[in-house]
Amino acid sequence: RGALFYDVLDELVGAVDFVGLDYYTMNYVDGGGQVVASEIDSKGLTDTLLEVWLRYRVPIAVTENGFPTRNHSLKTKYLVDHLVAVAKALEAGVPVFAYNWWSFLHGYEWGYEYKPFFALVDVAQDYTRTPTPTAEEYSKIAQSRLISVEQQEWALSQPYPGVMRDWRLDAETFPGLGAQTRA
Repeated sequence: RGALFYDVLDELVGAVDFVGLDYYTMNYVDGGGQVVASEIDSKGLTDTLLEVWLRYRVPIAVTENGFPTRNHSLKTKYLVDHLVAVAKALEAGVPVFAYNWWSFLHGYEWGYEYKPFFALVDVAQDYTRTPTPTAEEYSKIAQSRLISVEQQEWALSQPYPGVMRDWRLDAETFPGLGAQTRA
C-alpha cells in the first residue's frame, strides 16, 4: 500500500465519517510507478481493511471490488473469496458497512472502451440485459446473507491464474478472459 494512499487520508482524519475503499488486485509496479503485473490476493483485502481501521478508526465501505472476465467460474471464485475476506475483517472487529461489486451493468471503461467485462449483468447492443452466472451466485449470497460452506469449498478448489500482467496492459494475458467485446 503506497504512501499516496495514506497521505491523502491522513489529511482528512477527523473530517470524514467513513472511508470508501476500492480493491481489485495486488499490483506490482516498476521504479517509474507503472503496473507491470497483478496478482489476485483476497487476503490483501482483509489486511487492507484492518490496516485502514486501525489507522483511522472510521467505518469502511468497500465501494468497488471486481474482476474483468467473462470466465464466470473465475469471477465467482473471486467474488466468494473477497466476500470471505470481508467477513474475516468483520470478525476481527472492522466496521465494514457496505460491499459493492464493480460493476452491476456492463459498460464503457474510460480508456478501455467495452473491453473489460467487470459486470454482473451483460448489456447487448440492443440494451437487452442478461444476468450472468456470477450475478446468480451473488444474489444467493445476498438473499441468504451468508456464504455457504459449499460455496467456500468450491471456491477453495478452484485455481487462480497466478501472477499476470495488469488487465489494463493486455487483457489477453488473463486466462479465460475470452473476447472482451460488447455482446
